[in-house]
Amino acid sequence: MRPGRGPDHLAAEQQQSAKAAKALLVLIPLLGITYILVLYGPTTGNAAQAFDLARSLLLSTQ
Repeated sequence: MRPGRGPDHLAAEQQQSAKAAKALLVLIPLLGITYILVLYGPTTGNAAQAFDLARSLLLSTQ
């Protein structure tokens, strides 16, 4: 077995990924990326209703 490839390495990698995901959740509203994500969307049907709900939730984090 190669060094650094055991179960401890996988646990550390998962922990690092979780930290990165948390940091991303904090940075997205701070950088205003949600405004870019919600510029254009569907205008009719159920997709439009779902998009409006998602847009409301995302923009409320600003």
